[in-house]
Amino acid sequence: MNVEIVWAAPRQSRRETVELAADCTVADALNACSFLADLQLGPLETLALGVYGERRALGDRLQEGDRVEIYRPLQTDPMAQRRARAKG
Repeated sequence: MNVEIVWAAPRQSRRETVELAADCTVADALNACSFLADLQLGPLETLALGVYGERRALGDRLQEGDRVEIYRPLQTDPMAQRRARAKG
């Protein structure tokens, strides 16, 4: 089955489609991804991951056509940003 892996930053993004066995997990997909080592994001266990915007764990099973998303850590607290904008 085919699964897409995506990662995005403000000035660059990466996307790759990998072919995996039918009973693969999120971890299997990430291990098959060629660009992950280039990004040096750290151990897989520390990554924030999702499939189509819903958080997922490394052991979660994937389905044909799923898109595994690698999320970047937040730079600032969103609530703090909204409060600062509200103060003007």
